[in-house]
Amino acid sequence: MQIKGTWNVGLPPDFERAYEEGQSLRDKSDVIIRKNRMSGLWAEETKLVDHMKREGIRTVMFAGTKTDMCVMAGLLDAWHSDFDVLLLKGACGTKSPDYVSKSVEFNCARIWGFVSDSKSFEQAIDNMLDE
Repeated sequence: MQIKGTWNVGLPPDFERAYEEGQSLRDKSDVIIRKNRMSGLWAEETKLVDHMKREGIRTVMFAGTKTDMCVMAGLLDAWHSDFDVLLLKGACGTKSPDYVSKSVEFNCARIWGFVSDSKSFEQAIDNMLDE
C-alpha cells in the first residue's frame, strides 16, 4: 500500500532535489500531482487533467514501473481523452513476462500513439535544441 508521506511514494533523491531547486524559481514549471488510481487521467476532471488543460498540454510522455498496469492505464486514459501519447519504452519496466511489455509497445505504436526509446528521444531533443 502506498500512503502519502511514506518512502514508497516519494520522488527519487535526484528528482526531489531538482524539484526543490525549481520551486525557488520565479516561473515554476514542475508540479507534483498525486494519483490515487492506476491512472491519474481516469476521469475528465482530475487534478492532472485540469492542470494539463489549463497549461495547454496536448502531448504526454509515459515512463514508469508496471508497464502493463499503471503506465498502460494512464496511456489509454490519455489517448481516450484525445491527448497525444508517447511511450518511452526504455524508461518503463515490469516484472511481468517480456511479451506483456512488447504487447503494450506494439499496440501503442500501431493504435494509441508513438513509441520511442530513451536514446532516440534524447537525441531528438538535443537536435531540436540545436536548431
